[in-house]
Amino acid sequence: MTLRHLPVFAAAGLLASCATTKPTAAPFDIADANGNGKVSKEEFDAYMAKWTFNRYDTNRDGKVSFEEWKAADPTADMATFKKIDTNGDGFVSPEEGLAAVHRKGVFNELFATIDTNKDGMIDRAESAAYGDMFSANSTNNFPGLKAR
Repeated sequence: MTLRHLPVFAAAGLLASCATTKPTAAPFDIADANGNGKVSKEEFDAYMAKWTFNRYDTNRDGKVSFEEWKAADPTADMATFKKIDTNGDGFVSPEEGLAAVHRKGVFNELFATIDTNKDGMIDRAESAAYGDMFSANSTNNFPGLKAR
């Protein structure tokens, strides 16, 4: 498994947790930033980008160095890192990470897989169904995400 697949685990956790209401905020509720009971593409991208950023930022200083990037993904290269580090300070900020997500459409395919009714939103039922699909597909570890 490469780090490119980690967002699928985040999605599975986010979506599987939505079937019940818990006293503390469930990941689905965190992703549903406006509290309307559905996760839009923008909310999904923001949640997934933050989740992924937190996996790279191992020293928790709020920025990702190339060393952290490389440790998380041994296939990472400096040219790609520099494209994401748009201000050239040698670190990727959460804002730069989210901008890269939007530019590259990193989570488009995954969102489309989860949004089964194709209304542009993920509701709790779709979330729970995707969580079930994910656990039921142990031989297809990353449903909805093609290898890049």
